[in-house]
Amino acid sequence: MDIKQAGFSNRTLNCLKRAGILSIEDLLSTPMEEIRATRNAGAKTIQEIEDFKNKFFEKNGEITYVPKTVINKAKPETYEQKKIIIKYRNLFGEYCENIKIDDLKFSARTTHSLSRAGYTTIRDVATVYYSDFISSDGIGASIVEEIIDYLSMNTLIETDKRQLEKYNYYYSWFKNRYGYREDIFPNSLLTKAIKENIENYLDENEKLDESSISIILKQDNVYKTLKLFISNKINQEKRVSIDDIKEIIPSIFWELEIVDDIIKGLIDNNEIENYKGCLREKLPSIDDWINSLDEKYQTIINMKLNGFTLEECGEVVGVTRERIRQIIQREYRKRPVLREDDYAYWFEKYWFTVDSFSKIFEVDSKVFSYLNQAYRRGSTDIEEMTWDQNMESEIYSRLLGFLNRKKVIIDGDYVDIKREAICRKLAEVYFSEEETSFDDFYNLYIEFLEENGLDEDERLSFPSSRAFEARIADSRYVLQKYGRKFRYYPIEEYDVNGLVQELHFERLNNVEISTRKLFFENEELMQDYNLQDEYELHNLLKKTMSEWHRVTGFGVKLTRMPLLTIGTVDRYKQAKELLYQIAPVTVEEYAEFYESEYGMLPQTVIANVAPMLEEYYHNGVFDINQAILTDSEFRLVKAELKKDFYFTEDLKKIFLSLTDGDSSKFNARTVKQLGFKVYANYVISSRFNNSYDYFSSILLANNSVDFRELEDGKLSYVQAAARVLDDYRKDYTLLEYEDMKFIKFERVNSVHPEITKDYLKSYAEDAINYDEDKYFTIQSLKKKGFVSPLHNIGLDDWFFACLIRNHESVRFIKTGGNIVFRRGHRPITTVDFMRFILKQKIHMNIYDFIRYIDVEYGVKLEKEKIVYTLKDTDLYYDEIMEKVYLNKEYYYEEV
Repeated sequence: MDIKQAGFSNRTLNCLKRAGILSIEDLLSTPMEEIRATRNAGAKTIQEIEDFKNKFFEKNGEITYVPKTVINKAKPETYEQKKIIIKYRNLFGEYCENIKIDDLKFSARTTHSLSRAGYTTIRDVATVYYSDFISSDGIGASIVEEIIDYLSMNTLIETDKRQLEKYNYYYSWFKNRYGYREDIFPNSLLTKAIKENIENYLDENEKLDESSISIILKQDNVYKTLKLFISNKINQEKRVSIDDIKEIIPSIFWELEIVDDIIKGLIDNNEIENYKGCLREKLPSIDDWINSLDEKYQTIINMKLNGFTLEECGEVVGVTRERIRQIIQREYRKRPVLREDDYAYWFEKYWFTVDSFSKIFEVDSKVFSYLNQAYRRGSTDIEEMTWDQNMESEIYSRLLGFLNRKKVIIDGDYVDIKREAICRKLAEVYFSEEETSFDDFYNLYIEFLEENGLDEDERLSFPSSRAFEARIADSRYVLQKYGRKFRYYPIEEYDVNGLVQELHFERLNNVEISTRKLFFENEELMQDYNLQDEYELHNLLKKTMSEWHRVTGFGVKLTRMPLLTIGTVDRYKQAKELLYQIAPVTVEEYAEFYESEYGMLPQTVIANVAPMLEEYYHNGVFDINQAILTDSEFRLVKAELKKDFYFTEDLKKIFLSLTDGDSSKFNARTVKQLGFKVYANYVISSRFNNSYDYFSSILLANNSVDFRELEDGKLSYVQAAARVLDDYRKDYTLLEYEDMKFIKFERVNSVHPEITKDYLKSYAEDAINYDEDKYFTIQSLKKKGFVSPLHNIGLDDWFFACLIRNHESVRFIKTGGNIVFRRGHRPITTVDFMRFILKQKIHMNIYDFIRYIDVEYGVKLEKEKIVYTLKDTDLYYDEIMEKVYLNKEYYYEEV
């Protein structure tokens, strides 16, 4: 029975047709869930359909399923089972494939009514649609009951197993051949249609192949259900690209031009439209709505949208102001959903002017006027839109354009027209690697303002170049250097707490030192933090002191650059104690000792420290009438000193324990008499020519050495030892196989004679030149196919990385338990490395990001470390979606 005979409204009929429901039996067999998913299936439509179904069931009896045919009613197990053979029992008890109605001895009324309705055999009755049967002329309830009773008791149902296997085989073949996935589609209508067509085809043909697949897929039932799916997807997602649809629907539907025909049909019927390369539901515009109104109402609505008052509208059409207001309210309530209602979310949330709304959404003032009458205006500043989760990239770009109308472009980036923002960006662009003077930077700033027509803006000017220098010097994006110079340095990108912890201020007490000492004692650490000299280190510590001092302060005070004090300091006492350790010495020698101990430049020591010791200066030499050891004390101390190296503080303890606490006898004279050379904070046996010889001897004493275990880990603070180690590292005498653990080249060569120093150097060059990516690790090179016989010697990647680290064509950082290299001479940070990854990926789930850098590069970073590191950088982390983005613009482009 045609669905038109059900008496539905036009709205409901159109909705059902869109769902592919053309008959009452289609309607009764379609679950309400599928109907509700149909486009424009509103509450009234759903209620109308449910009322019809309820009345139908009341009239024809309650049923637990919706039968399609009469046999389905009599034998529920036959429902949707095509793969069966039904036989009917005659009066002799025999089962036949069909029987004439006259031979079954139904009641005379039933036989006559069936004949008059055109049913001559029992198969005719059993296979007709149940809804058509019960609505046939002359077929009353008693006749239906008699037929159902017969069929329920006198039919034999046999499964055609061969045909069932045939159906299943070819349906599986279809799915595998054309990549059809049942799970992609939100309902089973399409799958049912395809199965039904395959079964019908195979009932008439032996097999199904590629040449006949178009017959299966070009049937109306497939077309209608696929059309319903596409239409619903566009309606639900508001805007869908062709590529999005192609990702879901198998290519065979495109090859047969089925999808193209569906999309064209939807467009031709004004159900959807192609908008900027995407498909969306076709909605009437403001003008379409106004044009559908009576002429009088058109005039009123148009006048109001164009800014006329209620009184002015009333004067034109000859009614009162109040009547105009009533008409406008009524017509707005009756209006359909318009295309311009797409902007309602934004209008109700944010405060727009006509100008800002028109430019951000590229619409005319009429749209703004319509929204202003139809919705309540929002109050949030439009600058907050940049954080809105509903932002689309297209709107975001125009929003930025509008917000950036008060910005200037520097090196391709929009920068606020504010002194701080412009100065920072100029410093970043021009002075990230090289220092400059404040005067030169001031001139650059003034030139930039003039070139961009900003020199008349008083907000951007400084009272003087000195005021400019003071402001830049205090900023968090530069580090000051010697001689009124500076360099761009993004302090927020560095974990300064980690730097301070590595400097180990706890080993120092009541002392004044120069950051020069800290700088040269921690050269590798300085490279990690991209610090070029002691002045930058001093300035960094000073600017961040409030952040680290309360946690790891140790009484540190930053005084005149580059000096700092730790604890209570008396410079005269400090200078005299050192003199007592090393006298007699010349002024020049003393200055060198002071430099070694406290980091101060020799010329500064001679100018500012040596004059304090004038009382000890005689004939060009600092000398002290120092106490000497008695013979017995000499023998006791001599017997106790069995090592070649002592830190001064440890040696002093030995003296005090053997001389009854007489500290005066611990001086340079007695130490030298005992056979030691005296240095600033340690002594070395005189059997060594100098400290270089001694440190060489202990570094090369065994086949392997752990530098951090030497002298209880304190040797890593001795600058001379670190320099010896660095020399041996650079010429491959010592090979680092784990962090600060070394093996002698001789040992490796003895086991692998083919490995020479030249071979190791060539390995480093081969690795550096293997790939063009700026950033790499040994693990990333291996994954890209880099191989070397050297990899077979049984050492970890750290060993191979350390062969590269000293090469002049790379810079490196230690991060995440690995060494990351960058080709070129520019210093790098962990943020630079992460930025490099995200330039390729644009955005990643943070856990995928963690796995990626681990698997691809061998860098192991924890989530908390990454989130902290990204803070205050141009990279962006969204904590809700837990994703990292190259920048905020890509975040909005995705959401």
